[in-house]
Amino acid sequence: MIPSDARKAGLNGAPIVVAIDDRPANLLAIQALTEELDVRLVSFTSGRSAVEYLTRAANVALVLLDVRMPEMDGFETATQIRASARDSSVPIIFMTAIHQDDDYVDRAYEAGAVDFLLKPIQPRIFRSKIRIFVELQRHRQQL
Repeated sequence: MIPSDARKAGLNGAPIVVAIDDRPANLLAIQALTEELDVRLVSFTSGRSAVEYLTRAANVALVLLDVRMPEMDGFETATQIRASARDSSVPIIFMTAIHQDDDYVDRAYEAGAVDFLLKPIQPRIFRSKIRIFVELQRHRQQL
């Protein structure tokens, strides 16, 4: 089921940022960090729900994806996004608190990540990265 906010997302023309994390507290933190940005945040607590949404969503500028989740981890979620999303090239930033070794980071990039952030998230860096991908989305739409 797609949240009602997701159905409205993009209607005001603002680029959509999809956040996927199984912990609601982390999604609230992401919401707080994106409030001052000109984006519509659409949040999901499971990769499966997010993939379902992304098969139909337009105007998605960025996916923020937690690595460790039950049922479907971030690697599997990213792989499914790349295989079935309406825009399979949507940028994915992986976020994790515990896995920082090179093999793990390499696995994230192989699954389709364009970037990798370590938790706790640094607000200034986080917002800067979102702004960059939103701006890239706007440029793509103008072409």
